[in-house]
Amino acid sequence: MQARSLNEVDARSVRARANREASSAAVARESDVTVRGSALPLTGKRVLVVEDEAIIAIQVEDELERAGCEVVGPASSVGKALQLIAREPLDVAVLDYRLGADTSREIAATLRARHIPFLFMTGNTSTDLPRDLRDVPCLEKPVRHDTLMAALEAAVKFR
Repeated sequence: MQARSLNEVDARSVRARANREASSAAVARESDVTVRGSALPLTGKRVLVVEDEAIIAIQVEDELERAGCEVVGPASSVGKALQLIAREPLDVAVLDYRLGADTSREIAATLRARHIPFLFMTGNTSTDLPRDLRDVPCLEKPVRHDTLMAALEAAVKFR
């Protein structure tokens, strides 16, 4: 009987701690989006994420949401990315160049044709990209949060 009471206390304690942490996280997310009362430059921007590695896609999605962005995707394939480009309004895109056995070259061409700025976030260097894509900003993985945000802000600014 005593062990059960202790387990109940532990369960209540764990739930209370989880609620406090969730509340703190919500406050932190709100403060991430504003700095001294003004919105960050990426707030409300619709960002297409094209990444075939789920862990990286989730991490990028989380970082973008914390910066106030609206994430479109993530898409893990060329076909899925092209579908999203065709039906969703976009402000900017983050592309992994290598998508399994494929590349995001067709995605890049479609974004260019629609005048949507984009950057690569890839394990490749810019010199590994085809010549016609070497003018696109290329961030080598792993990418720091502040580096990704600065690159996206620059891309959106020059749209």
